Amino acid sequence: MKKIVVFASGGGSSVENLYLYFSKNPNVEVLKLYCNKPEAGVLKRNRINSLEKLIFNNDELNSDKILNDLQNLSPDLIVLAGFLKK
Repeated sequence: MKKIVVFASGGGSSVENLYLYFSKNPNVEVLKLYCNKPEAGVLKRNRINSLEKLIFNNDELNSDKILNDLQNLSPDLIVLAGFLKK
């Protein structure tokens, strides 16, 4: 099983398309959505409501919080879907 996590901060159409595409593949799982904007459209997309989300601020991004969370999930791929912070 391949594991994917996604970082996004915009409208979310790319995340939604990625999630829907891989939801049909039993060998791939989109585990989590990371977002640094609580008002981002990606967090309001109905089709990805079941996706686990972590909303963080810039200080948390630069701390070990995000890195530790990623290490716990051990993803095979990190997708930056309109996320330009790093």
